[in-house]
Amino acid sequence: MSERTGTESPPPNQATAGRQQPPQPGYLYRVYPADADQLRGLISEIVCGDGSPGWIFGGASVWDFDATLDDKRKNLRPITPIDPKSPLDIRGDFGHAFSERAEVRWKRITQAHYDVLILTEGKPIASLSGCALSVVGPLTIREPRPTAWIVLVTPETVREQQRQWRLGHIEYLGTNQVVRFVRYTIREERAA
Repeated sequence: MSERTGTESPPPNQATAGRQQPPQPGYLYRVYPADADQLRGLISEIVCGDGSPGWIFGGASVWDFDATLDDKRKNLRPITPIDPKSPLDIRGDFGHAFSERAEVRWKRITQAHYDVLILTEGKPIASLSGCALSVVGPLTIREPRPTAWIVLVTPETVREQQRQWRLGHIEYLGTNQVVRFVRYTIREERAA
């Protein structure tokens, strides 16, 4: 596994070949409390603000949980591409929005407010200086081996083509070099 810190140039990685390599170092921010408009604004600005393709998912276990469903998994929203022309779906208790640029995670704490965690690499985000607490940073980040993808449940139509959905990620390391956070970067369809 390769480790990157400071301003070192990133090593080649087959899992991210052809994509922009994430810059260093890693930063975490917390926005607490945030209302729905703030949360949607953070996702739009930080995850997809430069036109990067992004994905979103989430679910309900308390606030919008539907106990009458026979299949309780329907309380979860699948990973779907973010459509910049459509409103962001933040229903439920928790969610993640991510791109190669950043990840925004949220947990609903009241009917109208969220606790938000932002993971990003590069320079500190100036627009967060007034509304966010910088939790940790800078952190060393590491890209996992090219074969270390998170394999997702893949629709039958995709599996029939001998392909599967995978999730790319970056590891945020503590001072003891143990992984403290895993940040999602991309959902890809690749050969099975």
